[in-house]
Amino acid sequence: MTPEIACHVDQEHKEQQDAIAEEWRLEGKTDAAFGYLPKLKNEAYLAGYLEGVRSLPCDSSGEILYAVEPEREEFSVPVPCDVDYDCIPF
Repeated sequence: MTPEIACHVDQEHKEQQDAIAEEWRLEGKTDAAFGYLPKLKNEAYLAGYLEGVRSLPCDSSGEILYAVEPEREEFSVPVPCDVDYDCIPF
């Protein structure tokens, strides 16, 4: 392998590694944005996770303001009292 080809192969490998690291970083940032706990010990993932945590809104004391979902009542369909369940085909 000539030095030029070896240099080209090394450059392609570095670009692939950088692209993979960027994917891990974005996944970590997304997990932080949605309030998930970190799930990997990958350095690029954790860097993205910290970046995402730093971008979360916080109050005047610096405490992170997480979005809290309102409690929902379970969805149910009222069943009429005069239904003859024996004639309903299941």
